[in-house]
Amino acid sequence: IQTDSQTRVDYGNLNPKIDYEKVLEFLTRTESIMSNQLMDNIKNKAFEGYTVEWEEQVNDITKIHYLTDPVIELDFVSTDISWNVTGSTIISSYGRYDHSSWCSHKGIVCAWNLSIRDFNPEKATFIAESSSCVMCIEFHPIVPSLVVAGTFSGDITLWRIIENQDPVVAHSITSEFSHQEPISQIQWIPKENSSDFNVSAYHTNSKLVSIGYEGKVIIWEIVKNFIQPIKISHLHSKLIPKLIPVTSGSSSLGLTTFTSVSQSVNDFLVGTETGFILRYSNKLAHQVTKTSKRDFTEPNPITFTFSSHIGPIQAISYSPFHRNLFLSAGSDGLVHLHHILAPSPILSWDPSTTSITSVQWSHSRPCVFACTTANGNVYIYDLIVDQTAPIAEFLSTSKAGISTSSMAFNKSRNDSLAIGDVQGGISIWRLKSTLSTQNELDQSFLDDLGSVSHIMV
Repeated sequence: IQTDSQTRVDYGNLNPKIDYEKVLEFLTRTESIMSNQLMDNIKNKAFEGYTVEWEEQVNDITKIHYLTDPVIELDFVSTDISWNVTGSTIISSYGRYDHSSWCSHKGIVCAWNLSIRDFNPEKATFIAESSSCVMCIEFHPIVPSLVVAGTFSGDITLWRIIENQDPVVAHSITSEFSHQEPISQIQWIPKENSSDFNVSAYHTNSKLVSIGYEGKVIIWEIVKNFIQPIKISHLHSKLIPKLIPVTSGSSSLGLTTFTSVSQSVNDFLVGTETGFILRYSNKLAHQVTKTSKRDFTEPNPITFTFSSHIGPIQAISYSPFHRNLFLSAGSDGLVHLHHILAPSPILSWDPSTTSITSVQWSHSRPCVFACTTANGNVYIYDLIVDQTAPIAEFLSTSKAGISTSSMAFNKSRNDSLAIGDVQGGISIWRLKSTLSTQNELDQSFLDDLGSVSHIMV
């Protein structure tokens, strides 16, 4: 084998002689000049408010995908949507809202992995069937492949979406303590003695909370292949404090939506079909045991009430950046900003004459939230820019008059917003940079809104 002869490289003198006296003289002569300049730089406000832009700036809101699949029937509605923890996959539950009584047809769930190489927006990467319409769905906060859903018939199913052949991990058992009517929302929470979720031990330190139209709030635990109730409350009108006007007698409160109070495992805000917003304490719920009877009694779990909407509460969203602030949206076309300690809202908006179908805070911009409407419009608010009107408005559905049905900001990819519609499709929107990148004024402005001075008596 013939090789080139090596050429000797002269790296010079690697151990040069240093005149330390001259170095010391230089430093002594220039130190004061450099120190004064550095102090001037610290006091200089020329770059105040400037943020380094590491990513390309996006100046418009654009639709990048419209997700669908041939398996989605013509009358199916995207009843709920959820992003997984990595932000790469979105899943939708499908069913119908036009039931006259019981559900006599099957529902489905579809997931799309937007990051795979052969991604096709018209072909779901995971499909599972349910015995009845699927009304709500949510990915596990830590495990990207686990998703739980509630159905019209009151059942709960846990799927692993990477298993196409046998994806069911666990299922609820019908009993007198389970839901007897449609489940309107379901959510993961860690157990009381767990500070957070755990990837390898989701069975032991994760719980589920569900609400239904029959007025039940149920806490569940996962035991092997079964989802079992461990706590339950049945909310009815006689539990509402007398200062809130209600009709005479006592009837079950149809529960439509809920959220945790500042990520609490025991404190929730619950919305009802009659427009009430109730603060609910899980600590006062009935403990389910083998000897429990159906006609149980328990202390009143409703600890506080807020000013009601006219008509059903469609969505409640708690601020991920402030412990005192949450949004509510109703079929009356109004969005309210509430302080957790005040019965009346501190700000209100009326973006639409039609029903508000969803509302949610941004996960990246503390002062940004969005709401969707029954006429297909999306309104985005930035409270720093304008406290009275939306700073962006666009039509999400294929044409005006087609209702949106669900919405979800992407927690991991801040510029992504997903919106489901009553035709079964999901629009993926890319937000402009000013709506997805936090600035230094956000938190201080929100802190001011959440202070006691904004509470209206």
